Amino acid sequence: MKYEDDHFLVYYDDHDKDDITQFVIVLKKAMSSIMSFFRLSSFQEKKIIRIWGDLTEYVEHIKQYTEYQEWIIADTFDKNINILSYELYLASETHKWSNRTEYQKVIVHEFVHSCQQEVYDNAMEVAWFWEALATNLSEQKYKLLHIPYTANELSNHYNQLAYGYNASYTIGQYLLQHVSQDEILHYVKNPQSLLDVAQNILDLTNQWVESL
Repeated sequence: MKYEDDHFLVYYDDHDKDDITQFVIVLKKAMSSIMSFFRLSSFQEKKIIRIWGDLTEYVEHIKQYTEYQEWIIADTFDKNINILSYELYLASETHKWSNRTEYQKVIVHEFVHSCQQEVYDNAMEVAWFWEALATNLSEQKYKLLHIPYTANELSNHYNQLAYGYNASYTIGQYLLQHVSQDEILHYVKNPQSLLDVAQNILDLTNQWVESL
């Protein structure tokens, strides 16, 4: 089955119909402000949102791009939005204590990634920055962290870090409160300029956390 909007097209199984209804409500509520943040009025092509009901098939999809890890339940590797069904989401060890509200925030999180990809589609070395924006603009909540990593570790070993998402969320909180939207968008469009100041941003973030 499918649901089509001006900006996205959702493919889903019939038993996921109720979840899709809520997805659409939540996504439509969030998408205007997120697209505005990235100064987008439209996409080059409508974003396809696929709800995966078969974990084996989803794992094979992920393996085309990276090593599969159990916590991965959504992605935008193909520049569209892929997410496991709610049933499979809860079946994962990492997310078994979650709920529908948090599940719905995942689709918004991935929508943020889709918007960022429209501006600059390569997250090489700046995945931590992508997650900083996605966790915050989707209104997910993580514990603020005095970040124990160097900028080099964040850039080159992000997926191996135990508290990578906490670090990204904390950095995002600092950036959105202390850095202009224009400067953040400059970093989105020019990742090398972000890498040049990454350690300074990290140091300033930790100073801010210490002051709270």
